[in-house]
Amino acid sequence: MRRLRQYGWDDARQAHETGFNSRLDPLQAAILQAKLGYLDTDNTRRAVIAPQYELGLRGVPIKTPKSALTLSTFITFTSLPARSERL
Repeated sequence: MRRLRQYGWDDARQAHETGFNSRLDPLQAAILQAKLGYLDTDNTRRAVIAPQYELGLRGVPIKTPKSALTLSTFITFTSLPARSERL
């Protein structure tokens, strides 16, 4: 497990498998552990709010994620200018 969390490196920094680097300090881990119990509720709430953003932005020349057509959890509601190719 240690190798996996350190880019797959061993003590000599030789990669034996594909690893990653996503260390959390104890405070971050404690906060995320507490928030984990609210994850499903928060995801559902964002899915309910997303169509309200779409309704409020109707007529504004931007592209929105189309909440009815996606399985997104809408952690962000990303929008693009309708003419983004011109930017």
